[in-house]
Amino acid sequence: MKKILKITLFFLAMGIAALGFAEKTLYVSSSGAALKADRSASADTIAELSSGTLLMVLDFQDRWYKVSTPDEKIGWIYRGKVSETPPGEEMPSTDDLLGDLGDSGILLAAADTSRSIRGKKQEDGEDGSVSQERLPESEKAFLNALNRILEFYTSDAEVAAFLKEGKIGEYR
Repeated sequence: MKKILKITLFFLAMGIAALGFAEKTLYVSSSGAALKADRSASADTIAELSSGTLLMVLDFQDRWYKVSTPDEKIGWIYRGKVSETPPGEEMPSTDDLLGDLGDSGILLAAADTSRSIRGKKQEDGEDGSVSQERLPESEKAFLNALNRILEFYTSDAEVAAFLKEGKIGEYR
């Protein structure tokens, strides 16, 4: 009797585990995420997935999800490349991203790229940079904050090389 109970509980547990993935969906959270043929970063790439792609979870093993794409491709994607919420759904307010600018009155929402495009003047540096002595204090504060942000920029290729070299994340 105990053996029958154990077998019944085992199959019940397996059924519940299978149901856990039956309706689970995830979203690609990294641009250019690769759908792989196997659970390895070095496996063949089946498809490049764009950020926001909806995925149906089929299985989860060792930090990798086996998923199906909307166009019915099936493969593996590393857990660090997906999210349970669509990208941008829980975006914090960006109006005060550069809040340490003091009383400059510049809000990120009001600063678009067209405002930063200008022609090079004779007195500008060879690289097109503006001499900060000629700028109002609020613009100097803005440029200083922007330069601090740009110092921390790391390209996707640099991140991938770092992860691969250190055998971190999907490169384990």
